[in-house]
Amino acid sequence: MLALTFFGILHVPINVPALGVSTGQDNIDINRELVAHGWSNLLSGGVGTVQNYLVYTNSLLFIKSGGDSRVAGVMLAGASLIIFLVGPWIVGYIPVMVVGSLIFHLGLDLVKEALWDTWGLVHPLEYLTITLIVVAMAGFGFVEGIFMGILLACVFFVVTNSLKEGVRYSCTGESAKSTVRRVYRQQKFLRQVGRQIYIFKLQGDMFFGTINKVEKEIQDVFSRRRWEINPIQFLVLDFSLVRNVDFSAAEGFGRIRRAVHAKGVHLVLSGLDEQGEVGKALQMVGVWGAGAGAGLGEGHGHGSTFSHDGSDTQSFPGLSEALEYCENCLLESYYRTRESTLEIAKRKRLLEFANQDDSSSMLSPDSEASRFFAEQIQHSPRKTQIFEAARETLHANERSYPHPINLQQPVPTLLAAFHETRENPTDFFLRLSMYFERRTVLAGTILWRQGGLPTDGLYLVEDGTLRSVQEFQDSGLVRRSVEVILPGTISGEIGLFTGNNRSSTLVSETDSILWGLSQERFQKMVKDDPTLAVEFMRVAMSYSAERLNTMAAYAFNLS
Repeated sequence: MLALTFFGILHVPINVPALGVSTGQDNIDINRELVAHGWSNLLSGGVGTVQNYLVYTNSLLFIKSGGDSRVAGVMLAGASLIIFLVGPWIVGYIPVMVVGSLIFHLGLDLVKEALWDTWGLVHPLEYLTITLIVVAMAGFGFVEGIFMGILLACVFFVVTNSLKEGVRYSCTGESAKSTVRRVYRQQKFLRQVGRQIYIFKLQGDMFFGTINKVEKEIQDVFSRRRWEINPIQFLVLDFSLVRNVDFSAAEGFGRIRRAVHAKGVHLVLSGLDEQGEVGKALQMVGVWGAGAGAGLGEGHGHGSTFSHDGSDTQSFPGLSEALEYCENCLLESYYRTRESTLEIAKRKRLLEFANQDDSSSMLSPDSEASRFFAEQIQHSPRKTQIFEAARETLHANERSYPHPINLQQPVPTLLAAFHETRENPTDFFLRLSMYFERRTVLAGTILWRQGGLPTDGLYLVEDGTLRSVQEFQDSGLVRRSVEVILPGTISGEIGLFTGNNRSSTLVSETDSILWGLSQERFQKMVKDDPTLAVEFMRVAMSYSAERLNTMAAYAFNLS
């Protein structure tokens, strides 16, 4: 009875699709068939008759014999009812040879369909499953064959999915960057130290068959050979393409977390939903969440305070936010180097003014610069690399510009945005600043909308943060691409030069001070000083090319 009940539930999703394939029917509704079988069995059970189910072989033979209409089905039901009322004695008038030939024909047809027609069309493991089911049914029984098929299907699923790669790709922060628009010197510094960020984009179902490969690939990053070449500071695991994580895989990520922290590397997770199955599975084993430190999205956004002492695992909803966090942590070292260098230069000038030659007194033991430089001589390859990159960035391309404190806005902001990209004299930025107009906007102000005409020109950010949101349709879903625009950067230059409609919506995230170059004033620049206009276009498009390369790399990393 248990076997009959089990088969009654199982035969519909097995036999109905198979019958649809054999008869060329593409509009099969499994839900409708399940409801119909449910009602028919409920009624047959109520009147005390036998169970109803679809016999694949009989149905296929009946359809191939011409019974492919509703009238034929009604006729068959009527004939069956007559035989039921008459009794089983009428079956004795059917020749045994006819019945045996019918069963023999159906058996050969099924064997041909199962073993011959599938040869070369299915995976070898799946073909082995079909063969063993046939042998089990013939040797032991129908129910045993069903259970054998279920068991082999589970084994086949595990083996097949174990062969799939759990890591879609891996790269460093040199090729994958956040969508934050940064000033030139920040970009240059991050290009030099970006390899201290290592990203693994994971995919598929994470279970005991795939987690071992993921662990091996991550452990390879910490191997002595690769660690000596490229010691990393951040390990980013992107779960945006992961469908499910079972308990064994979650335990594996727990081992990864402990190994990462043992190397002094910060573990950063992205693409997790706090209420999703993957997020809950990782929270249960303490990989992230309340048991591991920071919560979802904590510390996100420009100007936030980040905890990166290695004790907590950071998690963010998207890959760009995770990379932004890592970049902000690296930039802290850059600005600490800058402050320390300025302190040393200041003390050096004071010593020269006092005619002191004792260089040992240049830094006092308790100064911030002394403490910072003491950290850099602890034979840490990562710190040394960051420190040298920061100093190189600070001292590279130094030119005799007036100190920004002696210049009026927007010249200092223009210098921060453009003066590193091309060899332009200070007079260029002074002349250019005459065409910009100051504008103060409140948080939440929409500067332009996606698809709107580029009548507002471009904006140079002096203070505050803007957010550029681009929406597009993907398989009926609305997806968004977000860029964070920081002080010292521009937005809208492509629309100003091309006259095309806006490709994104620009919103002021905080109270901001902007300098706008409208279309009218740009045309005035073209008319009054065409040389200045052409050079400004070259500078602005050079800036845009860097940003577009970053966005193209980020779009590739999303796939």
